[in-house]
Amino acid sequence: MERQYVVKKGAGTFRAVSDNGENQELEQQCDMLVQICKVGNVINIGEETLLRNRRMNMKTVNLTTTAVMRETEQGWTLLELMFALVLLAVGVVSFMLALSSSMRLATASREKDLAVSGARRIIEEMRSSASFSSIFSTYDDHDFDVEGLKPRPGDADGHVGKVTIANSGSELHEDVTDADFGLPRDLNGDGSTDSNDHSGDYKILPVTVTIEWAGVAGDARFELKVLLAGY
Repeated sequence: MERQYVVKKGAGTFRAVSDNGENQELEQQCDMLVQICKVGNVINIGEETLLRNRRMNMKTVNLTTTAVMRETEQGWTLLELMFALVLLAVGVVSFMLALSSSMRLATASREKDLAVSGARRIIEEMRSSASFSSIFSTYDDHDFDVEGLKPRPGDADGHVGKVTIANSGSELHEDVTDADFGLPRDLNGDGSTDSNDHSGDYKILPVTVTIEWAGVAGDARFELKVLLAGY
């Protein structure tokens, strides 16, 4: 009687036939096929006993061990490829998010540096003024721009920077309260503190420089307060 090994994988059924030892080479091929399939645990093996049928060609093996191995390798290769593509996609997305966040932080830091530099520049302009007594009239409520910074949407004056000196309407008073400048305090050097307007006889100027801009992370603001002395 002949032995037929039935190998099932997916929807296909393949057969390898031996003549129960009469053809030793064919018998070895069938046994090898069975062992590979059992060890690999990738397909099911069923062994059937058939009636003698001399019309069948004993030398025909429809499924070889090479085909089984190749089919198995292709399956694992596809799975590995899909897994690698998923990992690659996750890695690329994570990298892009990190890069975007880093670029935003770098841009925000650069904007802050521009604002600080712009505020210091306007203070140096006032310090180098030919007449200290004219600083109030020249720079109070003064608007200016800072290169590289954009005004906030809806900004009425269309400028990012403003200088403020007056502390009571359009006047400069000694008796107002401002802890940042140590007010109330004597501003004209007469040794007393009063409620008069000293915008014309000051010796000390409390100057506030404010810069507001539309930044990469939203609206941003920087403020610099300085006491200028003209003694």
